[in-house]
Amino acid sequence: MAAASSTAAATNRKGEWMETLRWGYRAILGLALLAGGLYAFHETEQHLISDARFRFLGPPEYGMDPPGLKIEGVSFASRKQILDVFADDFGKSVYMLPIEKRRASLRRLEWVRDVTVARFWPNQVLVKIDERIPVALLQADAKRGWLVDADGILLSIPSQSTFRVPVVKGVSGKDSAAQRSERIKRMLRVMAESGRHAERFTMVDVSDMDNVKVSLMVGDRRLLLWLGGRNFQSRLDGFEASYPRVMREMPNDTAFDLRLDSRISNVPATGEDVRGE
Repeated sequence: MAAASSTAAATNRKGEWMETLRWGYRAILGLALLAGGLYAFHETEQHLISDARFRFLGPPEYGMDPPGLKIEGVSFASRKQILDVFADDFGKSVYMLPIEKRRASLRRLEWVRDVTVARFWPNQVLVKIDERIPVALLQADAKRGWLVDADGILLSIPSQSTFRVPVVKGVSGKDSAAQRSERIKRMLRVMAESGRHAERFTMVDVSDMDNVKVSLMVGDRRLLLWLGGRNFQSRLDGFEASYPRVMREMPNDTAFDLRLDSRISNVPATGEDVRGE
């Protein structure tokens, strides 16, 4: 009986020892595989960093486009400023390019609303710019002005460029972008709900968002119309249909109140600018 117990204990110890050896073997094999993987990754990374085939080439001369960088979607954003964002990357491997950091820098440039930066092996980078779209002209004074987009972002006016957008009043360059955006969106809503008449607007005044005023040309006359806060297209349709009668009855007036759907009345002269310029 004692001999049988001793034999069983010896067998158990042998089994435990063999199990320990198996786990030790697995651990050593796992560490070897991990070390091999890390070594292979290191060697591959060094190859990507040092091999000339992956070099991001900059401009061959000042003023020339870099062969390794393709820029799409640019009409008004500064190509020079875009190139400057990548100045520290030229001559290095495209593997080292910090894509998200460069994308964040590009989004801070004027006229850039959004941007995609993509890396193409072995040594190419594609930049696709989504430019801001101006929807109105904001005038600070007779000499200075900005374009403004739907987000309320101010944009410098490019030289030798023409934009068919109305002047917006009631919006200030001193306002925050969020404040400007709120009023710009009100302007855009009025224009969308004014239908075909919006094409003739030269000025939209959203100083009072419950009484929006617009300036437009009718024949050879520039008129100021008070539209109120709703029914914009029907009020403009009614004014257009009644315009011959209005001119007969009020030939010298240039400002009209359309806030009452069944009535058109003149607005007494208050010195308000209706030029929309």
